[in-house]
Amino acid sequence: MISHTIEKTVAERKTLTLDASGLCPSGVAVSTCAVSAIARSTLAADNTVIVDTAPTPSGNTADVTLYQGSDGESYLVNAAFTLDNNDVKEVYILLNVLNVP
Repeated sequence: MISHTIEKTVAERKTLTLDASGLCPSGVAVSTCAVSAIARSTLAADNTVIVDTAPTPSGNTADVTLYQGSDGESYLVNAAFTLDNNDVKEVYILLNVLNVP
């Protein structure tokens, strides 16, 4: 399920705080976060739109910063939260890079 849809230009830098609290069972917290992206036109991995692919969680949140990309391209960004009970919970972001002349 896509939790957020973001639109930006190539030059814009957008930071989104993802809150995994609702994904954690009672008494369980986020221990790590890994972020990756694929270009939807090619289905190829393209992490160039992610500033930090391993953001450090703060409590049960992590800041994901999106930058650059190709004009007119759409990316599926995946944030995988590893919980301290070793479960992995995922959040998906649809990133549309606007084609601005």
